[in-house]
Amino acid sequence: MRVFNAMLKVTGKHIVELAIYFSVFMAMMILMTSMYGGEDTEVISSFTPNKSKVFILNEDQGNPVSDGLENYLSERVRLVDIEIKKDAVADALFYQEVEYVLTIPEGFGDSLLKDTGMVALEKNAAPDMTSSINADMLIDRYLSTVRLYAEVETGDITETAVQENLVNQTILDLDKSSSLSFSEAPPKNDISGLKVSMGYGYLSYALMSLMILAVTSVTSVFIQSEVRSRMRCSPVKTRNLQFQLFLGNLCLAVLFCLLLNAVIALVFQDFVLDQYKLLLILNSFVFSLVSLSLGFLIGNLTSSRNAHNAFANVMGLGFSFISGVFVPQEYLGASVLRIASFTPTYWYIGAIQESSKLTTEAGYSSQKLIACFVIQICFAIAFVALSLLVSMQRRRRSIASDNFELQES
Repeated sequence: MRVFNAMLKVTGKHIVELAIYFSVFMAMMILMTSMYGGEDTEVISSFTPNKSKVFILNEDQGNPVSDGLENYLSERVRLVDIEIKKDAVADALFYQEVEYVLTIPEGFGDSLLKDTGMVALEKNAAPDMTSSINADMLIDRYLSTVRLYAEVETGDITETAVQENLVNQTILDLDKSSSLSFSEAPPKNDISGLKVSMGYGYLSYALMSLMILAVTSVTSVFIQSEVRSRMRCSPVKTRNLQFQLFLGNLCLAVLFCLLLNAVIALVFQDFVLDQYKLLLILNSFVFSLVSLSLGFLIGNLTSSRNAHNAFANVMGLGFSFISGVFVPQEYLGASVLRIASFTPTYWYIGAIQESSKLTTEAGYSSQKLIACFVIQICFAIAFVALSLLVSMQRRRRSIASDNFELQES
């Protein structure tokens, strides 16, 4: 176990660097999780439309269409009174005393019904105010509906009674609404379970990036040419060497995984160890094996520290973005998810989602959960096999190079 002991000594020399990486990633994970609110997070169970502050100057009073527009808006916006002066209107808009000023000029109602387009509404809105969009939509709805009824009206459209009937039909039609029901707000423990799931989701990014950086910093030492030359003089076989290195890194992975789970338990004070949490912890240990194996492979491929940092950032962030860590899988496209299915992070998130169904009773399937575990283990086995293959090929090339140098000499 000399290689194992040497590996532990190398790890000890990098303990400060690894502690910094661990602290940074833990701070990021806690920050991202806390962004979803604490215990006082309010669950929205109702909707109230935001009413714009509107001033209406109706210069076409007495016309049923113009009066109908004023009455229609008065029930859907917040009417305000300002001095009827051009400068006063501009000041009110600037100081946001009013957000929208509508002027209905004389003759507008008749012009609309006759579709002459000779008289148009005058609209003034405060700059950079999105509330003006709501007022424009209400006005456009009213005017377009009035035009539609006017086109199919068979009576004399110039008669006041006909116009009043047309406006009444318009208001009646626009008053129709669809009911919107809100599902019952989830209990507090369900919200807590959701936050725990998010925490374990972000853990995949921290764990993969941290393990790649940690394992490669140790493994790369043993693939340096000077160290390889000394190792070839020893009776230790390549497979035995790789096994001892993997065993040492496995201890490191278990340690990091335990620390990360301990931090999650401390962050969520109402963390209760039940079947759901046990599955999440088991999933994190399985994923730590995958991250360890991937770091082991990268460490055997190159000893460049810059390459290790690049792999950690690209794989940690890239896998997280396309697999559902930062963006839920239901918001990702089918093509993105197909690509993500070739990454271990996708199946790690899949296991979390399947485990969370235990708390909601929404069709939990132990077979799907086991499949996610098995696929992650297959990734780990594949990475380890590739690592052994790369190591054996490097050893053969090194032996062949030494034999060639001996023959030349």
